[in-house]
Amino acid sequence: MVMVAARLGSAPRSTRVRYAVRWHASRGVRLAITPLLLLAAAAALAPVVLVALGYQPTLIRTDTMAPALADGDVVVNETRFPDGIVAGDVVTFSDAARDGQTFTERVVAVQAYGNGYGFTTKDDASEATHSWSIPAEERVTRVAYHLPVLRQPVELASAVADRPLVVVGPMMVLLLTFLYRRSTAG
Repeated sequence: MVMVAARLGSAPRSTRVRYAVRWHASRGVRLAITPLLLLAAAAALAPVVLVALGYQPTLIRTDTMAPALADGDVVVNETRFPDGIVAGDVVTFSDAARDGQTFTERVVAVQAYGNGYGFTTKDDASEATHSWSIPAEERVTRVAYHLPVLRQPVELASAVADRPLVVVGPMMVLLLTFLYRRSTAG
């Protein structure tokens, strides 16, 4: 503000007031936008950090685990050896008997045998059970956290990911234009 006063030293008072108001307004805009940009950056980096720490974020795409997990909910899986899984845990697994599809189901029973483990799982929404097994040295992904509040942002992000140039491109151009104009103003 001191530099502004020095540059506008001989300007009429109304010009100096107008310039000071504009400077404070643009500072307010910057103060409002900075936390939003930091929040967006944190949200973009969160999946990378989770994966680096050994977690796997997964988007639930069916209502078979309702009411515990709904379509669109985000769960964070952690990998465990089979002996760390107990009845009641919710696990995400690929079942070769069902065309290698990935399922998230609740464990009903765990059975150790020879060099492996057998699991009986079921959806919360039905009574049908599924049996599958894995060798003892393989890992199972267990749902560690359930993040239902991320449903809408993740669905929006997946829609954006389907059309990155159509959505993200114009948004980036607008953001860069705004930042450029702010940096060159006054």
